[in-house]
Amino acid sequence: LLYPPGSKVVAKNAGGGGVDMICQVVWNRYEEGRTIMGKPMKYFKVCFQYVVAVGSSHATLAEVVEGLEMFEGRRQIHSSSNLTFVPLAAYTAEQQERLLDRYRHRGQVYNQVALCGKHSYMSYQKGCFFMKRGGGGSSFDTSGNAALATGGRIIVDTQGAYDHGHSLGIGYDPMIQGIKYKYKEFSLELRAMQQNKQQTSGRSSMANKSRHDEDSGLILFEQVPDDYLDMVWPCVVGFS
Repeated sequence: LLYPPGSKVVAKNAGGGGVDMICQVVWNRYEEGRTIMGKPMKYFKVCFQYVVAVGSSHATLAEVVEGLEMFEGRRQIHSSSNLTFVPLAAYTAEQQERLLDRYRHRGQVYNQVALCGKHSYMSYQKGCFFMKRGGGGSSFDTSGNAALATGGRIIVDTQGAYDHGHSLGIGYDPMIQGIKYKYKEFSLELRAMQQNKQQTSGRSSMANKSRHDEDSGLILFEQVPDDYLDMVWPCVVGFS
């Protein structure tokens, strides 16, 4: 199987920023439909999950479903024009070890920066960042001087990025949509918790929290666990 559940893949160009990341396969299936001409066609769908911060103190698992039409014949696995998600098993053992080590290190930095419970200050060197323009656009395109010409300092503020509506990527990306859905779910979860506390103010707050967690299907991490470190979203939003 190309995408067996539980296996890991390399997502090419995550967030539209030209950066790869690791995802895990949740499920896959074939669906049948018809073309405009009425001809039967099979669609292959696969669901991937990855870890993203939904606030400065919590991360969760987001999902994206990739659909492949006419999933027949042969394809070049390592070509991003053919497969957006490349199975990790397609790499050599040495390449896999190198990729996983790199992404686990990214996850450790993500814990320190995106999930520190507050905003954090970071310095950057010349050419490390690309300035986002108003309206969600970016200078990450054809211009030769797109990268920032000087170094400086930024504030990484995960919660502030959501509050101000900043996207964790460049342009449209289904994975970004998955993050937005999870943040909306997280926001509704917080609202429900606050309402539950108000309605049951005479009861033990610990009992309320325990019951609410049992009823909720949302998985939250205060810090990304070791098993998921290589699956963190590769972008954070910084303010300068």
